[in-house]
Amino acid sequence: MIAITILNFISFTAIIIILAILLYRSLKLRDPSILILAFAFALLLIITFTNILEHFFGAPDFDKWEDILEIIFIPSIILSIHIKILQSELKNKIISERKFRAIFNNSFSLMGLLDRWGNMIEVNKTAQNFAGKSFSDVDVVPFHKGKWWEHSTEEQEKIKEALFLASKGEIVRFETTHYDGNNEMHYIDFTLTPIFNHKKEIIYYIPEGRKISQLKKAQLELQKHKEKLEELVNEKTKELNLALEDSKKLNKELEGSNKTLKSKNETLRKQRQYLEETLKKLESTQEQLIESEKMASLGTLTAGIAHEINNPLNFILGGITGLDRYLSKQDLSQEEDIKVLIDAIHTGIERISTIIKSLGKYSDVNTDNVNCDINKVLDDCLIILHNQHKNKVEIKKNYVEKPVVFANEGRLHQVFLNLLQNAIQSIDGKGEIAIVTGREEGNIITTISDNGHGIEKKYIKKIFDPFFTTKDPQKGTGLGLYISKKIITDYNGKINFSSSVGKGTKVEVILPEAGI
Repeated sequence: MIAITILNFISFTAIIIILAILLYRSLKLRDPSILILAFAFALLLIITFTNILEHFFGAPDFDKWEDILEIIFIPSIILSIHIKILQSELKNKIISERKFRAIFNNSFSLMGLLDRWGNMIEVNKTAQNFAGKSFSDVDVVPFHKGKWWEHSTEEQEKIKEALFLASKGEIVRFETTHYDGNNEMHYIDFTLTPIFNHKKEIIYYIPEGRKISQLKKAQLELQKHKEKLEELVNEKTKELNLALEDSKKLNKELEGSNKTLKSKNETLRKQRQYLEETLKKLESTQEQLIESEKMASLGTLTAGIAHEINNPLNFILGGITGLDRYLSKQDLSQEEDIKVLIDAIHTGIERISTIIKSLGKYSDVNTDNVNCDINKVLDDCLIILHNQHKNKVEIKKNYVEKPVVFANEGRLHQVFLNLLQNAIQSIDGKGEIAIVTGREEGNIITTISDNGHGIEKKYIKKIFDPFFTTKDPQKGTGLGLYISKKIITDYNGKINFSSSVGKGTKVEVILPEAGI
């Protein structure tokens, strides 16, 4: 009991001190929230005092008063806090309003505020000073009828159009004119900006004008300066035209003397052009005649050889067939010695027949283009050249499957026969020739490599020239590679050479693959 009483006295003393401080602050600051808070602590002081009386004197009647005071105490605290919050919000709004006013009135631009119907409700000091009127003197009228637009109906229509566009949410900008309080005209860069609330509804418009008179005057001065420069340029142009006329007269006199020279030069030029064209035609005709003559001669020769060989070959074939039948009737065909001889004769006949067929394809250059198997063409050429390479050159073949190109088979035989013959002739003694076919990016690539004596670097660029050869006079005419390159070029192909003296030569023939 004594401890409770002591605590009540301590609380009572602390509340008196706090109450005194609050009363002092309330009187000094004249803050109603502090005054209400002081009232709440006064109630708390009375509650504490009644509590002391209740415990000290044992008076139960004080409970009712204590309950009533407690009921009043809590709302007082809440009211004080609420008033403080309202004061804080009001203070922030006042500060914000002062900032806005400071910016609005001290802006260098002419600024105003329109309601959502386009009526002027506010004008900053810069605009008022410019117009020579205070805002109180300005009637609240539609913006396009204000003092700034009285001088021009056209400018009023511009403003009406600007308000219409701004009502659609657009920011409008254009150049206009204003008259100040001294009735002096100024050029203005005008902007009309719509302001939206949280519902994206237009609540205000801000008209803003920036004076650009000095800039406009500078532009006008530049325009005048430009016009003066144009006048000077025109004068100088006239002088130059006069000088040009004099020059033309002199040129006419010179033209008269040069006309004869030009006529002679033109005649010489035409003669030279005619000679050049004739020379080109002769060169082209020469190339065609060389190729046609060689091909015709080779075709006639190979066709004649094939015909002459086929006749005795048929006699041999008929004879060996009859002999084979006779020996069969005498039961002698199966004897070992006779069978070996007959098989050897048949092998020789097949060999001769294969060579004749290859010669026939080589001479067949007058037929149309067909799908040609490069592997078969190479094998035919090797058969024809068998006698040249059989004892000294080892042929190594690496063929891709079905490398087909669209060309004349006889002309392809001519190309590869020439390349293979060059490779064989480049080998002194024994050597090796590698033949590889492959395909890459839609092309058939044929590579013929030998380990012969090779070609000197200085001759590589000349090997395709007509009549150029490094062979002995009786071994080459110098037309083989020239004709071969022309044939490959006719089929949209390429032929590449690389060679090293003492190491050999590599030839690469590239032809488009046939679309089978």
